Amino acid sequence: MTAETRDRPRYGVVALVVAVLFGLVYAWDVWEAVGNVLELPGAIAQFNEIRAVAELDPIATPWALLIAGVLTPVAVYAAAFWLGRTHSLVAKVLLFVGGLAVVGAASLSINALAASSLPF
Repeated sequence: MTAETRDRPRYGVVALVVAVLFGLVYAWDVWEAVGNVLELPGAIAQFNEIRAVAELDPIATPWALLIAGVLTPVAVYAAAFWLGRTHSLVAKVLLFVGGLAVVGAASLSINALAASSLPF
């Protein structure tokens, strides 16, 4: 195998099908994060109304954590896709599976940080 053929991207039909299937799993994580972005600010607003009646300071929405929750699966999928471009199908699958583990751990950490910053 020459250096030219080794460095050339190799995404055949089967590898693209695998990438699309894993893309759907990663999209599920993005969908959950978008749901958090859409729902959490409303819940915080309602909670702030209750706090206002009790004359307590309002709570800020953790926008940085919400945005990080949306961007993490996208970035990890892109990295796994890019890193797998010159590897075998098995290595590509392992990169996608490892990326899912990273996304899961990061999502749990982001949710824990957001929950710890809120008093409810």
